[in-house]
Amino acid sequence: SRPMRESGLPGAGAVPSGTHILHYYNHGRELIEMQAGFCCAGLIGGEYCLWITTPPYTEAIAQHELAKNLPNIAEYLERGQLEFVPYSSWYFDNGLFHSDMTVQRSGRKLAEAKARGFRGARICGALSWLTTPEQWSRFLAFEQAIHQAVTGSEIIGLCSYPIRPERDDTDRVLLTAHHAVLRPAA
Repeated sequence: SRPMRESGLPGAGAVPSGTHILHYYNHGRELIEMQAGFCCAGLIGGEYCLWITTPPYTEAIAQHELAKNLPNIAEYLERGQLEFVPYSSWYFDNGLFHSDMTVQRSGRKLAEAKARGFRGARICGALSWLTTPEQWSRFLAFEQAIHQAVTGSEIIGLCSYPIRPERDDTDRVLLTAHHAVLRPAA
């Protein structure tokens, strides 16, 4: 049985390691609060946390939000338990999106975290940068690949997507590539 970890997400409670969570959000405040809660729970629980930042939410904004519930952010950063990486550096290489490279990076981050004595890894990011059909198509394939990589691992992933007015096949693919779905309260 996989160890249960407090998610830090309203309505989700504890989740087993190896869980890949889909989060839909309406506005930026909701996004940043969910990501901060997710990372706070991981840091308190002894996990390594990687926050993939997406404009307009910079590392400084993320740190400010985390500090509301976790005043010793500098200590987590100094010991390498918390890391911020811009989405352009995490998903892209020379301006091109690389699915396989990103999946491999996730596995390396987990291996590094375990080698340093952390209980597991958390990775969160917002996908508001997806704007073209080609980006969506490539990223949906990545979501399926990362889902397979996370399942059964010691990673908990939180993928946050803005709610879009159009409903299309992307929602179906996203739902099948995640273990759980969180939606904003009505």
